[in-house]
Amino acid sequence: MAMSAGFPTGEELPERIGHYVIRRRIGAGGMGVVYQAEDPRTDQFVAVKVLKPEVAGDHIARARLAREVETMRRVQSPNVAEVIDADTQAELPWVVTEYIPGPTLDATVTDHGPLRGRALTRFVTGMARAIKDIHAVDVIHRDLKPGNVIISNGEPIVIDFGIAHAVDGAKLTQTGTFVGTPSYLSPEVIEGTDLGPATDVHAWGGTVAFASTGRPPYGAGSFEVIFFRILNGEIDMDGMHEALRPLVNRAVSRDMSARPTAAELVAETGRLNLDLPWTEPTGGMPHAGQTGGHTVHAPAPTQNPAASGGHGGGGSAERRRPVPRARRSAVPPGTSRAGPPTAGGPRTRAAVTPPTPPAPGPAPRRRRPATRGRVAGPPTRTPRTTSAAVGPPRGRAGARTTRPPTT
Repeated sequence: MAMSAGFPTGEELPERIGHYVIRRRIGAGGMGVVYQAEDPRTDQFVAVKVLKPEVAGDHIARARLAREVETMRRVQSPNVAEVIDADTQAELPWVVTEYIPGPTLDATVTDHGPLRGRALTRFVTGMARAIKDIHAVDVIHRDLKPGNVIISNGEPIVIDFGIAHAVDGAKLTQTGTFVGTPSYLSPEVIEGTDLGPATDVHAWGGTVAFASTGRPPYGAGSFEVIFFRILNGEIDMDGMHEALRPLVNRAVSRDMSARPTAAELVAETGRLNLDLPWTEPTGGMPHAGQTGGHTVHAPAPTQNPAASGGHGGGGSAERRRPVPRARRSAVPPGTSRAGPPTAGGPRTRAAVTPPTPPAPGPAPRRRRPATRGRVAGPPTRTPRTTSAAVGPPRGRAGARTTRPPTT
């Protein structure tokens, strides 16, 4: 196998990382490579993320990764991929998370168009819950974007924040380059000022805009053009559900203090009902390749997570039995989950409860349908006549009557 500083090159795969048996490569980024692997102790699929040699050689990045892995193990959320193991002292540090079957938001919108109705409601509320749960243990994701969110059984699951969050600060100070996708950077990242929980709220707004319009939130163009639009709040909301616009507009405010907190996002998205009919505004620039607004239903669970493109990857199916994704039970904030999974099986997750739509108003009073030969109106005593002819009403002028004239 061709190796570079212990790292496999080309399409060749390492046989094992730790005790995890590598099955296929499912993704790569500027910081590392992600593999689908099998844990022989539990017979479960997992995702193994390995730092690249040029990053692994940075002692600051290693220290940050070790510190952040311990913090991330405390995150308890049905909308965040669980960190279950790590070795930050290895020649090439690695982190293991649960394997999430399903396409990324990016792939879902590209293939099927923007989310609508129930799918959009579940997305905006699920993303708000994920951010709230991450912030509850004093972690900032910093890299929320459509490629880092998987749609699994209709629920958004946030992934890929272990490596990016731990090393981007060190790389920024040493290289002066931006880490992240330009369209989803916040003003404070662009300006190089202090970050905070509001940074993730800004990314929530951009990601929701993409999910609901099918277009990058700040359009296309050079970094300078996109950064100008971000700094001036010129987010593209054409085609976005009217009920979402005020909240998204606040979330992407240049002023961090003007953005809602994650807890406020959860409360406000919980009151939304995007299933209700609405009229899509016209005049927006159509997106190339967009299929039009419609509801995107969650993909049915596949018989093999490798074939489903979990963690955003593609690839051929494997001859392994499927491993359903279990929901882990909630643990009080601040309780550590340090250590690898036990042989007893995966942790269970608490089921996600969709938000309750607003209570409907009182049902309209049923009215007796109008019949031919009878003027619709309040119910009256049936006249003693067999005639069905309708003529001018009789009686005083202006009096309301439904009695047909006699012949």
